[in-house]
Amino acid sequence: MTKVERDKDLRIIEEYCMNEEKKSNFFRDVIVVGFALFSMFFGAGNVIFPPYLGLESGSQWVSGFATYFIADIGLAMLAMFALLRVGSSEAVVSRVAQIPAAVLMSAIILCVGPMVAIPRTSATTYEMAIVPNLSGVSPVVFSILFFALILALCIKESAVVDIVGKILTPLLLLGLFAIIIKGVITPLGEPSALPQIANVAVTGIKAGYQTMDALAALPFGIIVLQSVTAKGYDSGRKQFRVVGGSAVLAGILLLAVYMGLAYLGATVSAQYTNDIGRAQLIMAIIEALMGKVGMVLFWPASPPPWP
Repeated sequence: MTKVERDKDLRIIEEYCMNEEKKSNFFRDVIVVGFALFSMFFGAGNVIFPPYLGLESGSQWVSGFATYFIADIGLAMLAMFALLRVGSSEAVVSRVAQIPAAVLMSAIILCVGPMVAIPRTSATTYEMAIVPNLSGVSPVVFSILFFALILALCIKESAVVDIVGKILTPLLLLGLFAIIIKGVITPLGEPSALPQIANVAVTGIKAGYQTMDALAALPFGIIVLQSVTAKGYDSGRKQFRVVGGSAVLAGILLLAVYMGLAYLGATVSAQYTNDIGRAQLIMAIIEALMGKVGMVLFWPASPPPWP
């Protein structure tokens, strides 16, 4: 073999290795970003709405869950892909003219920020993770510590996706699937024959919209785009592949978790009425399934610090 042929073979091997490394990095980034998207969308409202909807729907819980999922993640994914298509949230809403677009974006940021979602994350986490386990803790003190921790995690915006995708989401999924699998193997009861509400489908749509994921998809999408750009995906086509694949992965995980939580709620629909609070319901289900140990296990699955 001549030196020229040997050098040519070496270049081919190097190119092959580089391509394989790029493929490996691509799939790794899709998984990390997909996990991060799952955790972002699975916020404070998402852990309490599906079980409550299952409780109200009884034997019709599948119908209620389907409309909930469409109004929640269906709209959120449409917003994500619209953002990918045009490149910015401003471009998405600008189709309705400049002033209405500015008003709409301001309303979205206020709703997923200080007016509704941010207080809800602290209040729900306190009610579900602190009250059952650490009685006597002041909600004011908890809120200060809670948001200080969130600030520390989110101070570098482009690092949020990696922190959430690599650390928080695995813990979240571990706790959630442990509870759901236990509830499927040993259900707490049979769904009631009749629902406790007049229109299951409409209630599912309302519950899905109340999570505000359709609104949060735009600011979340900006964070994700910044993260994948920092990872070297600088062209629109590459960004679409990474974020699109991540969105599909997040959608599948959310489908599994939401369906499981809705089913858990349906299994106790003959035991509770819809007078029970949403947070009380999920904690009652966890305690019935796994006892006090489950209450501790649920700490990793308590609502993440976003809407």
